[in-house]
Amino acid sequence: MYNRAIILLLCLLTAEINAQSANDSIEISFEPYTSLRSHLGIIRNEAEFQDNASRIGFHLGTKTDKASFFIHAELSINFIKSTFSFNADAQTSSGFLVFDRDQEGQVFGNRLSYIGIDLHKYGKISVGKQWGTYYDVSGYTDQFNVFGGRGSNTYVAGTDGGIGTGRSNQALIYRNSIGRFTLGTQMLLRSTTNNRFIDGYGASLQYSPFIGFRIGASFTTALFADPIINNTIGFDDDPKYFIAGIQYLGDTFEAGLVYAVQTNGDLADTIIDEEETVTVVYDNYGTEFYFKYKQRKFRVLGGINYAQPDTQNLPLHPDFKTLHFIAGMEYRPFQLSYFYTEYRHARGYDQFGISNPDLFTLGIRIDISHRAKKNINFQ
Repeated sequence: MYNRAIILLLCLLTAEINAQSANDSIEISFEPYTSLRSHLGIIRNEAEFQDNASRIGFHLGTKTDKASFFIHAELSINFIKSTFSFNADAQTSSGFLVFDRDQEGQVFGNRLSYIGIDLHKYGKISVGKQWGTYYDVSGYTDQFNVFGGRGSNTYVAGTDGGIGTGRSNQALIYRNSIGRFTLGTQMLLRSTTNNRFIDGYGASLQYSPFIGFRIGASFTTALFADPIINNTIGFDDDPKYFIAGIQYLGDTFEAGLVYAVQTNGDLADTIIDEEETVTVVYDNYGTEFYFKYKQRKFRVLGGINYAQPDTQNLPLHPDFKTLHFIAGMEYRPFQLSYFYTEYRHARGYDQFGISNPDLFTLGIRIDISHRAKKNINFQ
């Protein structure tokens, strides 16, 4: 896909160059980056070194007075193979149920890959795998180093949200800012086997009354073929997700709060009659809270993840729920890296009624990026 995207960008760039008048100029930018993250994880008196959603990518773009074209690609790097992954953002499988799970466990996985055009005051259009309009709001609280994203329905069904909630796969997205409002619309075109021209859609709306403060809401739905819905336990209709939240970003303090509701939007594997393993789709509602207090070299952060599934008439344990209390610290002695620790105290239970374990991490994160620009003048 990357080769095709680069060829397309070069074609667009050539067309733009040919259209320049005598005194026009074009700006070409290239920004490679990497974020390497690893920690020691401790769970139930056992310890292991884990990767923590490391990634490498680049942004390539052209800019003129009328429009800008861009390509963005990002790969996950699983350079420390471990039994568990505490970070929900580390998933790169885009499929719900049994679709598109071939990236699990690979050294490299496709996190982002999209191409687009920025029409400046008329908005931005992008196509590919990218952060969806649902994440415009759920991202308010998805700010922890390791944990989070559980109560907001961002990373549903053990995936990266490819059906529209997190990194939406095969999505066409339009975004624009008008005054203090920011609008996003989304359309999924990810399957030719469900007898539907459009495979999902969504929208987000955010309002910023003053600098650093946002209020937002988003709705997303994915469309599935009737045989899949009719032959899966608990699957009554197409998945639907709604979220609303607020966020404040200041120099010394930042915080976010979201409330999320989904129907037919998440799943769990369970056992029937102690023999047959089946997949069960369920509804839930949840909330997520995040805060961080910032000083020059130290950060203190914390929050809550809560999700309450509807287990009525389903073969799931009635105590099934997520309730996580999160606390952590960051120490930033260097410009490009910092040390972090996060602790998750769990009071919830899985689909079998087994209590969630407490988790502790101690790790390091290194961020490296470079931006190069060149202006080409036409005379």
